Amino acid sequence: MVNPLLLPANEAERLLALRGYRIVGTAREKLFDQVALITARLFQTPLALVSLVEEKEVWFKAAQGLTDVDRLPRQNSLCSAAILNDHLTIFEDLQRHPCELVNSEVAEQLNLRFYAAQSLTTSDGHNIGALCIIDHTPRTLPAPERAVLAQLAQLVTLLIELRASAIEAGMAPAYWRTVEQVTTQPLRQLLIVTNRLRRTESRIAREQLWQTVLGIIAETSQKLS
Repeated sequence: MVNPLLLPANEAERLLALRGYRIVGTAREKLFDQVALITARLFQTPLALVSLVEEKEVWFKAAQGLTDVDRLPRQNSLCSAAILNDHLTIFEDLQRHPCELVNSEVAEQLNLRFYAAQSLTTSDGHNIGALCIIDHTPRTLPAPERAVLAQLAQLVTLLIELRASAIEAGMAPAYWRTVEQVTTQPLRQLLIVTNRLRRTESRIAREQLWQTVLGIIAETSQKLS
């Protein structure tokens, strides 16, 4: 049974909005997988997930680093707690400070120590899921990185909304062609910046690189809108 504290005040409307996007239960799609991959590489985490929170389950549209699981009971997923917040949800060390709203045994069994997520907030204000990063070691998330995670979540939400609009209009193939044309170069640029971040130790230089990432994401979202 789902903990009542995990249910937002607008749960009925939120579920209706989520189902309107006709995305839960669909096959993996290259673009969402690419975003999850780049997210994991940017933040240097073994796991990055695009999750959608249904009535009883949390389903993963994309799961970098997680190959044998495509959903979890809502009571067992930290993403269930993440959608309660419009801002960033972060647990720097789940062993020391576990999330009291979900079953902590699952995180312990999977050796999950760090979790950070930004809700996927639709244009009409419903938190339908989350973009999250997960690590097996405790860590912090500096302000520039928090801003990037938030921007990436906005990009994922935009892609979900555009996908639904294209399906409703019977233009799904054209949608994917357009999105691929717009996103191919920015995704390559993000991978290049990711490699630079891994080689850079200077705090100032890293902050400049994170600002570059923000600019690339913002420009991509603007072109898609």
